Order: sequence, then C-alpha cells, then structure tokens
Amino acid sequence: MILKGDNILINIFSKEDINDKYISWLNDKEVVKYSGQRLIKHTHKTCLEYFLKMKEDNNKFLKIIYLNNNEFIGTMSYMFNYNCVDVGILIGNKNFWGKKIGFEAWNISIKYLLSLNHIDKITAGCMSTNLAMKNIFIKTKMNFSHSKKILNTKSKLLEKFIYYEIIK
Repeated sequence: MILKGDNILINIFSKEDINDKYISWLNDKEVVKYSGQRLIKHTHKTCLEYFLKMKEDNNKFLKIIYLNNNEFIGTMSYMFNYNCVDVGILIGNKNFWGKKIGFEAWNISIKYLLSLNHIDKITAGCMSTNLAMKNIFIKTKMNFSHSKKILNTKSKLLEKFIYYEIIK
C-alpha cells in the first residue's frame, strides 16, 4: 500500500524503521505531549512489540516520507474494527511542524479509507487541548462525536478527550 500526496508518501512501516530516530520521537516530551505514548518509556523492544501487535491484529502501521528528500518524518496508524477504522498520526520530525504535512497525510488517509467498500465509519480522537489535531479533524470534514474524561495513570488527573468521526 502506497499513498502519494504533493509533498509526502505514506507507505508500510517495516521492522527496519524501528531505529534510534524513531524511538527518540516517542521519548521526546514535546513530540508526544498530546499522545498516550507520553506515558511510556520507549525502547527498541517496546516499539517492536507494538509493531508486531499491529501486524497480528491486521491493522496498518504506516510511515510518512517527505518526497523532497525521502526522509522518514512521521507515522500513521489505521486500527480496523469490522466496518470501522480509527486513525492516528504522529509527525515526529519537528522541522515539519506547522507546514501542513500532518493535514496532507490525514487528508490522503481519509480519502483512501473512504474509498474502501468495507469501511462505513472513520473515527479519531485527541486531547481537547490539541488544537492542531482538532483543526485537522474539522478541515477534513470530520464531525464531532463526543468527549470524555480519562484518568492519566501517571498524574492521576482526569484529562478531557474529544472524538470525531465520518460516517459514510
């Protein structure tokens, strides 16, 4: 599976992509500020376990490549559950923040997933304070679904999450 945009290519993430650069993104507090990944200390082993679990569950774990220099800059996940898919994104390379790369990757993904006959619903969520992600949801015509408070197991504080969806 390869999805191509004006500036990026989305391709299958491989075991070889679990490298020091990728692991450093997951351990960078600023990169994972709004992600559940911020609660985990990542190592090659934890990343490999996640990769293998995604594969075992027939989900898609993808890498985002910047076409201009063929640089690996982020990841996407498609988590399938019958006729529904939950989408996630991480732009790990901070040099690409604020350049609409996340929006481009998200938009390409939404269009691709809507083209699949067996998918009736696309969902996604984020912390309510993640305004960049909320704007991507809105720009890609996702509709607000609901919000809920989830206990942060590290801080023991409740955090508000918002969820969006597209129903075919």
